[in-house]
Amino acid sequence: MKFIIVFLIICVGVCMVFCDYLNYNYIIDSYYEDYDAAKKLGAISPQEPIADMWIPSLLPESAYNIFERHDLDSNRQWLKFSFDHNELQYILKFCEPIEKEKVIFPRSNNIDWWPEDINKGNKNYSYYRCYKNVARVDFWIMVDNATNTVYFWSTKN
Repeated sequence: MKFIIVFLIICVGVCMVFCDYLNYNYIIDSYYEDYDAAKKLGAISPQEPIADMWIPSLLPESAYNIFERHDLDSNRQWLKFSFDHNELQYILKFCEPIEKEKVIFPRSNNIDWWPEDINKGNKNYSYYRCYKNVARVDFWIMVDNATNTVYFWSTKN
């Protein structure tokens, strides 16, 4: 009887480790030096201004230091890039300003390049909600006006 209990405990432990390993593999992180590098590798969505599994084509040509994460299991994405502030209206073409209190912030994602205070507000932050696509996913943008950095994320309805 003790052997069966020990065996079951070991099986459960192995299963937990294996499942955690599988979940980790559903997360894909990428970095691109600039817009041209992302475009050359086919990372920018060619058709949808905001797409589920690509860098959205609303990415301005001045974008640099582009970080992205995709969680293939939940279909969520996170994106960060710096840009020339003159292209802000291009980025926000499909978005509307929204009060911080109405923003749906992403769940913890353990990304070292993601701001810890994104949901706490900051006088330099501006928030935007972007249109829903056919996958019924909401897209959000926070602009850090002090550093000309955009943070882009998705939430599922």
